[in-house]
Amino acid sequence: MSSKPIGTTLHVAAAILAVALAAVSPLYGQAEKPLTWLQDLNYLESISKGDIVAQQNTVADIRVEVQRWIDLHPNAGVTLPEAPARPWNAEQTANQIQALHQTVELVIKQDPDHPFHLGVVNVNVNAAVSAVSPLSDSIDQTEIAEHNEVNAALAMESLPGVSIQHSYGGRNQEMVSIHGFNYLQVPLYVDGILMNDPYDGTLDYRQIPTSDIAEIQVAKGFSSSLLGPNAVGGAINILTKEPQKKFEGEMLVGGSSGDGFLSSLRLGSRTSRFFVQGSLDWQQADYVPLSGNFVTNALQPNDHLNHSDSQNAKYSGRVGWTPHGKGEYVFSYMNQKANDGIPLATGNDPLDGTGCGAGATVSTCYFRSSYRRWGYWDKTSYYFHSDTPLGENSSLKLRVFYDEYPNLMYFYTGLPYSAATLNTSPGWITTYDDHADGFSSEFGTKLLPRNAISGMFYFKDDTHRTVPLFPYSSGPAWDSDRQQTASIGLQDFVTILPNFTATGGISIDHLDGLRASDDQTYYAFVAPQCPTNTDPNNFKACTPHRWAYNPQVSLAYSFKDSGRLFFGFAQKSRFPSLKEMYSYRMGSGLPNPNLQTEHSNNWQIGYSRDFGAHTVAQLEFFRSDLKDAIEFIPVPVSELPASCGNGAYACSMNENASQETHEGVELRLHTTPVHRLTFDANYTYVNKKINGYTFQGQQIYDYPCGGGYLVEGTGANAQQTQIANNTCLTPTDLPKHKAVATATLRLPAQAMLISTLRYESGTKAIDSYSVGPRSSTTYYYEVIPMSNYATWDLGGSMPIYKGAVIQAGVKNLLDRNYYTVLEYSEEGRNWFINLRFRF
Repeated sequence: MSSKPIGTTLHVAAAILAVALAAVSPLYGQAEKPLTWLQDLNYLESISKGDIVAQQNTVADIRVEVQRWIDLHPNAGVTLPEAPARPWNAEQTANQIQALHQTVELVIKQDPDHPFHLGVVNVNVNAAVSAVSPLSDSIDQTEIAEHNEVNAALAMESLPGVSIQHSYGGRNQEMVSIHGFNYLQVPLYVDGILMNDPYDGTLDYRQIPTSDIAEIQVAKGFSSSLLGPNAVGGAINILTKEPQKKFEGEMLVGGSSGDGFLSSLRLGSRTSRFFVQGSLDWQQADYVPLSGNFVTNALQPNDHLNHSDSQNAKYSGRVGWTPHGKGEYVFSYMNQKANDGIPLATGNDPLDGTGCGAGATVSTCYFRSSYRRWGYWDKTSYYFHSDTPLGENSSLKLRVFYDEYPNLMYFYTGLPYSAATLNTSPGWITTYDDHADGFSSEFGTKLLPRNAISGMFYFKDDTHRTVPLFPYSSGPAWDSDRQQTASIGLQDFVTILPNFTATGGISIDHLDGLRASDDQTYYAFVAPQCPTNTDPNNFKACTPHRWAYNPQVSLAYSFKDSGRLFFGFAQKSRFPSLKEMYSYRMGSGLPNPNLQTEHSNNWQIGYSRDFGAHTVAQLEFFRSDLKDAIEFIPVPVSELPASCGNGAYACSMNENASQETHEGVELRLHTTPVHRLTFDANYTYVNKKINGYTFQGQQIYDYPCGGGYLVEGTGANAQQTQIANNTCLTPTDLPKHKAVATATLRLPAQAMLISTLRYESGTKAIDSYSVGPRSSTTYYYEVIPMSNYATWDLGGSMPIYKGAVIQAGVKNLLDRNYYTVLEYSEEGRNWFINLRFRF
């Protein structure tokens, strides 16, 4: 069976730019956004002279951020007049606001990023505080382009507290974890609209190209009450670009290792009342190159990772109307298509008993569901954004959305993949025809002195539909699940004192299940999964109806020595996904329609300081206490339903099984010791603890992890023990230590060199195998440490013509062979060469 084509394969040897502006530290991100400054200054200009002196610290904060932008962009030709010594009187404060307003307008003309401001979720009017959260990080297009971070996963990899979760064998997707909270607990928004799949919440961040991204905002633990539900561990908001000139555009073409090719085109135009924009993106690779130090074997005979090909395309357009320069009304369209392979295990499992270790063969390592690849994973979106002024101090924003998520995964009976080996068993190959629609409205007002008050109402309707290519012999031809979520949010940013601010808010969320189908029969759930229902056509039975309450508060105090102390507390929640409640996980588990809501208390406290000489540092401590965490755990033998058979581990299910603690520290430093040299560094320590398991609310003492025993040692030295298995209490896929350091050297003629060092350690995985016949199987487990590794990336750029820049570089320069996922080596030494033209 051939894969579904999504475009014509092109092979071009060419190359890209890295924008010839200085690197922008992620420490400042959203705080430096010119449109945010302009909005804040407009507000400050509306304050009466009697109150304006009380705002001089806010004005000074904006001035510091504008000056940092100027220092980091020395070629922009923007200057800021000197300010008189403080304290300022009313006239001096008003003069500073006017001078800043003129300077910021010049900055906007020079800013290459141009974020779509209607996608920002407004929290406050303080330029020193992020719009997605007062305690957040961000990265903008300038830095993304300079580091050749061509997709969203790569772009966020360098941010503190953020780690990338790989899932090679099952889905071959990359998702984001924040402080140990996974992709279901950290929703992704694009321009303020939720992007996650309505059924299982997955989304491959590699499929999001960065060419039209202006900024990525990351909130950790504390996120805006105006975003919507399920942000138990944080939230991510991607802001796309919008045009600012009468005619502008960007073109990109590049090549890379693995026979990779990428290209993009963005064109836009803005007049006094209208703007229009369109973009095209294409990325493809034939394989992922492995390190030359990888030891080949029968399953992976070369350094081209098997079945690792990928093709991704994106087409988008936007039309906006800005009547009389006030208000804005925008319609956006996006069509994204992906067709990726799914690699098989590479034959280097540290436990020989798995059949995938030393001497592994196809028959010993792979099983029925191993052979798979994506036919397609597509997404089509229609969005409407509006911003309507209500007088001089209030506004109403509206976001309306409709998303389609069609996808198909092929399963095969063996190698090679073809129509002859397609798995035609009933129910194995299904198409997902999911869709989501809804809206959010946001009212903001500054009528009350010292307050910026916002209110939000959010509604979303999710539908999951499964249609098998080879249906069951009887019963309905398809199944469907549906649920609705709603949220009301309130938030207030308060200037208590000129140097002391607070943000308080609360959101109230509701989940209403409308339909639930048994994906093995396509009828409604009945006993034992739904004990109260006997009617197989009662699809309303055992659907959830839940409420959640999420209060939060943050405080910030600015010292006279340029120091800033901040604190945040947020009580957050997450409803279970449709898949967590209703899926049999391809026969490996049981559904659990009775799953409850996760809850977490998230704390953050930190201190940042500008030390002068263009040096700033920040230290932050965080802790989250997650209750009723949803875990996929074995059902105790005493609780096994008859359909599961008799042995331990015969069935597993999702349960609100554990209490978790996520705690750690982040340290960040940004400095420009000399005019042409900039250093950025960050370090994150995360300690995640799983504090025991329960089943249906009862503590499990003699059955902690589903039975089985531990293995000690690896390879030929592995020894089976009689120690009870406790590996389920070990957090996996999460580095305990992570550090990133970048040096940026600006050379004459606007050339640039960038060197980046990355280090990760402490990631763990759980490996297992079984011994004996199915009727009396014994399972063995071991916690396997993944690689403690460091990589070095080196790149540079040089302008070659007006608006055209060539960029080249090598990543993993020392060809480190390292693992973050069991059995799958990460990408070895790889090169890129690109060319970008901006006009």
